[in-house]
Parts: sequence; C-alpha cells; structure tokens
Amino acid sequence: MANRNPFDLNSGCVNYTNINQGFIHITEDKLKVILLEHRDKNSQFYSWTTPLGIFVSCLLATITSTFEDMWGIPASTWDAIFIICTVGTGIWFIYAGICALCNIKGRKIDDLIEKIKNSESA
Repeated sequence: MANRNPFDLNSGCVNYTNINQGFIHITEDKLKVILLEHRDKNSQFYSWTTPLGIFVSCLLATITSTFEDMWGIPASTWDAIFIICTVGTGIWFIYAGICALCNIKGRKIDDLIEKIKNSESA
C-alpha cells in the first residue's frame, strides 16, 4: 500500500466562486445584423494595411530603380508611371488611415456585448 502524504496541499488555497450568469434574449436575425456590423467595422479598421504595403513597394521601386526602355515604352514614362502609382497609393493610404481612425471606437468585445444587450433600444 502506498504511503499517504501527511501534508494537506489545499490548506493554503483560497477558493473563489464566480457563478453569476446573465441571459441575453435576442432573435437570430438581430444577432446576425449586429455581428455583421461589428465585422465590417473591424475590417474597415484594418483596411489601411493593404495600401501601406503597396505604397511602400511603389516608393522603394521609384527611389531605388533606374528605369530603362522596355516594350517600346521610354524610361521616363516608366518613371512617371511609378511616381503616379506611388502618389495614388499614398493618397489611398491616408484615406484608409482616416477611415481606420474614425472606426476605432466600439471595436472591443465589451462594446459588442453591450450592443447585443441594448439591441432593443438601438
């Protein structure tokens, strides 16, 4: 027979009880609408990453490249194309950044739960 441990390992433990529960009653279609709105808000918040990547790529290509005549298009035209792409994606990045800052509020899980709870009054 095995020896029993003479020490009580639970003697210094504190037990916490967290059994409070709240029930939220909501229809399926209302929940779908709220979740879709929340998903759209999150996707708009992170929409700045794509234009940033394209902007950095175009900027680096414009700065570091020496363009040559290719496919019958002169080097100066290639340079102009990359400058226009860089400026365009820079403007797109600024616009996406402003949209992200406008959508920063209400993105947390707690905000989503509050919206679901108060969906009747919203």
